[in-house]
Amino acid sequence: MFAVVNFPNEDDSLAVVSKTWCTTEGCYWPRYKSHERLKKAVLSHEQPDPDTWEVHKYQLLKTKNSYDKAHECLIRAEKGSGLETEPECHKRKRRRNPKFDQTESEESDADDPHLPPPPKAPKFAPNRVVSTNKKSLPRPCPHPSLSLSAGGSACKTASNTKNCKEAEQGSLPYSSPRGLAAYQCQAESPRPPSNRPFVENVLSVPQDQTTSSRGSVNPQSEDFQRLILHHLRKLQEEVKLLQNQAEVTQNLLLQLTKGAFEDMSLPEDIVLPLNNRRILEEVEEKLSNDTELQEKLVKFLSVKGGKTLKDCVRRMLACLFSNDLSRQCNWTGQGQKIPFKQLTLKNIVHRAIRKNPSTREATEGTLQEVVSKFFKGAADRDGGRKQRQNN
Repeated sequence: MFAVVNFPNEDDSLAVVSKTWCTTEGCYWPRYKSHERLKKAVLSHEQPDPDTWEVHKYQLLKTKNSYDKAHECLIRAEKGSGLETEPECHKRKRRRNPKFDQTESEESDADDPHLPPPPKAPKFAPNRVVSTNKKSLPRPCPHPSLSLSAGGSACKTASNTKNCKEAEQGSLPYSSPRGLAAYQCQAESPRPPSNRPFVENVLSVPQDQTTSSRGSVNPQSEDFQRLILHHLRKLQEEVKLLQNQAEVTQNLLLQLTKGAFEDMSLPEDIVLPLNNRRILEEVEEKLSNDTELQEKLVKFLSVKGGKTLKDCVRRMLACLFSNDLSRQCNWTGQGQKIPFKQLTLKNIVHRAIRKNPSTREATEGTLQEVVSKFFKGAADRDGGRKQRQNN
């Protein structure tokens, strides 16, 4: 249960508390500084501590089963509304916008005697031909010599030629909208697809045709050919650019996968993770005298991966040091511990980190910060924190 209480001695402050905090002596109140910690204590019904918690005089206003309902009551109380009755949910009625309410305006327009009568719809006679005025005629059919067939030759069907001639003479019937639409669809039908390239179709047009029946530019003209050549050069440049980008990407992938199939194994006498100081000193001596072993260890650690520097360092150090040995190390060697910054393993770890694409910009300063936190937290790992709390 949650309670909404009022503190008279605290300037009539209102708050939501756990019902268990309210006693006959007063209302317990924790000394938490953050609002999140206080809310967590209320939600979890934390038991009051008489030694550290304060007791205040209070007035109980309302009790609720959930925190959300109690918080709603708190807001209503802060606004000054009563808590005896629950608020009712009233749906807001939608008011019709008078700007778009045309019922009254239409009725008033219908009753207005001064308005002119509406125009009459035109009537089309079934067997009547529309006048051959240029403005009333539809767009003429393209010349039959410009409609290319699949082989690039001109279309010479008798029906198309007849329709075009009739359109020019104005003898086709346009007595109905359906007939007019059918003629426009026939006149503006797309050309049949060509199996030969577009440039060959353009060059197949006779030389003596300069313009079409619509007055458009002839594809055989110099301007049109110059435009086509310009676009072809532009496409050729873009293809070369894409080829160069593909080559650069391929070289980058080869560099990234260069060492993917190399031998990443370590010598048999080096067993990881290192368990004590004596084994660490032996490995340090071998690494200081053998550069080839250093390279193998760098490659071995670089494949541990990690999306961030913290994750990458944690993976590598957990592979190199056991948790018992990590407790004996720190960055500077303070407190008679092993100084990690003086080890050859520090340089090896740094080189392995810089091989990772996501951490290649890591500096020694950032490495010191992450390594110090790793060694500092070794005492809490492997059950160390729980053991320390029990003691």
